[in-house]
Amino acid sequence: MKKNTEIAQARDENTRTNTVYARNVKVIALTNNDKVCKISKYEAGVPSSNPKTEGFFEYGDNGYVATTDTTKASGKTYYKLVVAA
Repeated sequence: MKKNTEIAQARDENTRTNTVYARNVKVIALTNNDKVCKISKYEAGVPSSNPKTEGFFEYGDNGYVATTDTTKASGKTYYKLVVAA
């Protein structure tokens, strides 16, 4: 993980007001022993049999979560994680 903090300051001499702007930046990399990966997007897909074992996700109030469905539900949209190397 790489962290950085940037601070900038502005001053209005007429009103004697100081304004400070700060920004925190963090970059997190997903790694294993061999590769560095970047999650690029989720794409809609159709599972062939069991969405849970095939690694599909559902979209809900908290974003994308791994599905718990063991059979395909008709009318439901499943998403597959696309990883760019």
